Amino acid sequence: MARSALILFMSSKRVFLFLFSAVFIVYSQALGGEFLWDDFILVGENPFFKSPVFILEVFRHTLFPGFASSYYRPVQNISYMFDYWLWNRNSFGYHLSNILFHTTVAFLLFQLLQQLIPNLLKPRGSGSFESSDSKNSRGIAFVIALGWAIHPIHNAAVAYIAGRADSLAALFALAAWLLWIQSTSCFLEPRLVQNQGNRFSPFVKSFGNGMASVLLLMLAFCSKEIALVWVVLFLFHLFVFDGRQSWKVKWVTLCTIGMSLIGYWFLRHLPEKGISIAGMPSLPWDVRILFVLRALGDYIGLIFFPLHLQMERALYKATAYGNIDAWKESIGLEYLSSFGLLCLLVATRLCLNKAPGQRIRLFGAGWFLIGFIPISNLFPLNAQSAEHWIYMPSIGFLVFLTGCYFMVSKKIGLWLVVPLSVFIVLLGIRTWIRGGDWATAETFYTRTIEQGGRTCRVQLSLADLHAQRGDLIGAEQLLRDAVHRYPDEKVARIHLGRVLIHEGKNAEAQFYLKFDEPDRLVNELPKTWKIAQGQAIIKQSEGKTEEALAILDEALARYGDVWELVALKTQLVIQKEGDRAGIVIMQQFANTHWWHYGAFMELAYLQQRVGDLDAALTSLHHAAILDIHATEPGKRSAQIETDRKETP
Repeated sequence: MARSALILFMSSKRVFLFLFSAVFIVYSQALGGEFLWDDFILVGENPFFKSPVFILEVFRHTLFPGFASSYYRPVQNISYMFDYWLWNRNSFGYHLSNILFHTTVAFLLFQLLQQLIPNLLKPRGSGSFESSDSKNSRGIAFVIALGWAIHPIHNAAVAYIAGRADSLAALFALAAWLLWIQSTSCFLEPRLVQNQGNRFSPFVKSFGNGMASVLLLMLAFCSKEIALVWVVLFLFHLFVFDGRQSWKVKWVTLCTIGMSLIGYWFLRHLPEKGISIAGMPSLPWDVRILFVLRALGDYIGLIFFPLHLQMERALYKATAYGNIDAWKESIGLEYLSSFGLLCLLVATRLCLNKAPGQRIRLFGAGWFLIGFIPISNLFPLNAQSAEHWIYMPSIGFLVFLTGCYFMVSKKIGLWLVVPLSVFIVLLGIRTWIRGGDWATAETFYTRTIEQGGRTCRVQLSLADLHAQRGDLIGAEQLLRDAVHRYPDEKVARIHLGRVLIHEGKNAEAQFYLKFDEPDRLVNELPKTWKIAQGQAIIKQSEGKTEEALAILDEALARYGDVWELVALKTQLVIQKEGDRAGIVIMQQFANTHWWHYGAFMELAYLQQRVGDLDAALTSLHHAAILDIHATEPGKRSAQIETDRKETP
C-alpha cells in the first residue's frame, strides 16, 4: 500500500513541489539572513552585477574583483545580476534564489537517477535498458534526492549566498547529462525512428539536444571548477557502466566534451593575469595520505552525524603537539584518521561483495571517489576542509548506501523503512536549526567559534563587523587576540594596524603595518595594498603629503590600479594642486575602468565643482547605466539642470 502511494505520488510536478517545500521549510530560518563572509565582496564591492551591461564583461574578469583570484565563475556573477534586478539589496531574494537553485539540482538529480538506476540494477550485459522495476527506481531516486536536498551538510552551499556556485555547477552539469541522454535515445530505439513519418526529424532533434547539452556544459564550467569533476563522473558512467551505447557514440561524445574543454580554456584566458597568490604549502606524501584519511573520516562522519558544522574545518593544527592540553584538544583529529581508514576498508569490502545491488554500490563509490579526490588534501588547496566541497561527492555516497540497502533481505528492508524515515526527518530538523546560524553576521561568526571553528579569518571577520558599527575598542581587542593566537598570520597584523589608525594610534599602527620584503608579501596575501593605504593615511595625518604620494605611487606600480589607492591619491593631489589635477587622475582611471560606478560618480562631482557641467552630466549618465537601482546619478543630474535654468 505504501509503495503504491509512493508510485502514485511520483509525477514530476509533484516531486518538484515536494522537494521545493521540503527545502524551503528546512532553510526557512536562513531566508532572512544577512549578507556575510564573502557576500560583502561578491554582492557588495563587486561592480559587475548591478547592471545587465556587464553580462559579457564578467567573462573578462575573475570572481573576486580588486585582487588576484584563480576562480573564474562568470555565471555566478550573472546570477547575482538577476537577483539585484529583482531584489536590489534585499538579502531575502538572494537566499530564495539559492533555495530554487538547490531544489532544481535535487529535481534534476531525481530525473537522472531514475534513468540510471534501472540499468544499474541489472547484472552486466543482461540486455536492454527497460526494467520491470522502473517504477521502484523512481521511488529510490526520489528518496535519494530528498535525503540529499535536506541534508544539513549543504548549508554552506544553500544558506550562504556566495556558496551558490556548487548548486549552479551541479544544475547545469545535470541538465547537460539529461539532454545528452535525450540526444542519444534515437540511437537506442531505431524502430521508433523508422516508424515516424520523417526519419530525419529524430536525428535533427538529437543534434539540437546535443548542442544544447554542450552549451549547458560550458555554463557549468563557468559556474565553478567542480564541473570538470562532473565530466569525469559522466565519462566514468559512460565507459564503465553504460553498456547500451555504441563505441561510436561514446567516442563522438568524448570528442565533443574535448571541444567544450578547449572553449572553456579559451574563456579562462580572457581575464588579465593578476598577481599569483600563494596557496596552501605542499606537504610530504606520507603526511598527505594521513590528511586524506582525516578528510575522509571527517566528511563521512558529517554525513552520518552532522553536529559540529562550520564554514572552514581544520584537519591539522600546528600547535597540536606543543603541550598536553593542545594534544587533548586535537585528539579528535587522530580519531578521524582511524575512522577514515575503517570507512575505506568497509566500503571496499562491500563493493567487492557480489550480493544484489553491487553495480549501484560500485557506481556510488566511484561517484564519491571521483568527487572526493580533488578535495582530499592529496593536492594543495586554499583550505584544509570545507563542508560545501562535499556537495557533489555526497550524492555518490547516498547512491552507495542505496546499493548497500539492496544487500539486505526484503523483510529486513521493510523494518529499515521507519528508522530511515526518522533519520531523514532528523536531518531536516538539523538543517533548520543550522539555518538559524545564518540569521546575522555576528550570530554566524560567534556560533562558528562556539562550535570549535575558530580560525584567523573568522575572528578577523567578527572584528571587522565591530569596526563597521563603530565599536573600535571591541575590534581592537579581537584583533590583538588574533595576533596573539596566530602570530604567523600577517593579515591579522594588517587589520589591527588599520583599526589603530582609526583610533589615532599612528605610532603603534606603523609598527603593525611594517613588513620586510613587501614584494614577497604581494604574492602571499590578497589586498595587501591596504598596508600602503594605511601608511599613506598616517603620513597624510602628519602633514607629509609628498611622502604619502610617494607611498601610493609605489603601491600603484606594484598592485596596479586599485580604486581605493587611486581615490586616496586623488584626494591628496586635490589638496596639493587643486580640483583640475584631481580630475586628470580620476579621468585616467575612468577611461581604463569604464565599469567602475564610484569612479564616474567622483569624476562627475569634481567636474561639477570646477563648473564643467556638460562633462559632469555625461559622467553621471554613464554612472546611471552601471547601477540600475542607483538614484544618486539621476538626482544630481536633475539638480544640475535645475541650477542651469535658475542661473541668469
